[in-house]
Amino acid sequence: MRILITGGLGFIGSRLVERLVELNHSVCIIDALTYAGRIENLSHQTRDRIKLKVIDVSDIKKLEKYFNKSGEFDLVVNLAAESHVDRSISSATRFAQTNLVGTVNLLNFYRLGAFKRYIQISTDEVYGTISEGSWDEDQALRPRSPYSASKASADLFCEAFSQTYGLSIVVTRCANNFGPYQALEKLIPKAIHSINTNTSVKLYGDGLNIREWIYVDDNINAILKLVTDKLYGSEVYNIGGLPLTNLELVNQLFNLMDKPAKIEFIEDRLGHDRRYSINDSKFCTRFGEPMTTDFTESLNRTVNWYANNSKWVAQSLKRLTL
Repeated sequence: MRILITGGLGFIGSRLVERLVELNHSVCIIDALTYAGRIENLSHQTRDRIKLKVIDVSDIKKLEKYFNKSGEFDLVVNLAAESHVDRSISSATRFAQTNLVGTVNLLNFYRLGAFKRYIQISTDEVYGTISEGSWDEDQALRPRSPYSASKASADLFCEAFSQTYGLSIVVTRCANNFGPYQALEKLIPKAIHSINTNTSVKLYGDGLNIREWIYVDDNINAILKLVTDKLYGSEVYNIGGLPLTNLELVNQLFNLMDKPAKIEFIEDRLGHDRRYSINDSKFCTRFGEPMTTDFTESLNRTVNWYANNSKWVAQSLKRLTL
């Protein structure tokens, strides 16, 4: 297939690109090259086999020029996103531009025939916090941060375009991803760096906020099942992970790295959701269990990768100011 990945140089996007190239698909990438999007996230072999265009998905004129010249794609997977909640709290506008306007732009080109299928990569955060039980896909969206609001808005536009224009649109709402090549602002790589440099790991509030965690390769395996799915239609799929409090997660890192716990509890984040939990039985019934990698093993792989890629880590730290 001829596939376009937006945000293909980001954390999840670059892992998807690597797998698609391995499977001999023809892969093109659109990426705005923000602090999280880097060509270094792809292997040298993959760089030689993809076509990259530096475009912000919120730039309608550049997108129009690109699609007019590119020819029709079999599939677009939209991973272009601003994704860090803290950044959305301090500056929400950029999140609305990329996550919402960018998605609407792509949907409009889909409607006009620039590609045949569309997959939107969303997040479990669109459901908001839940004290007990788990959200399923037909639950009303109740986002509580500017980031999750921008993603929920994009999800609603996907539903609207599907209903209005009869477009086939698949949306995934996934648990927190982790693994190699994740920017140093995120909890796991940030904690690993703090432990490696013998500085305190900072946790918001009491550290008991619960998230579900999935190794990035397992999420990619789930997305690939949707890429190759022959039963086209509009669906939303939750993709779950292992539930842990932030404190439990960080203590596992201290144990894996054989370092004494050094944690600093700081003032809680504004609007901090207490607990996420999603029911992914719909996906599992159709495609099988998304998580296949042992959690401790995948966490250890992640720790080792950051330990062995100090140059990438240093560059990531510098780029966080972009």
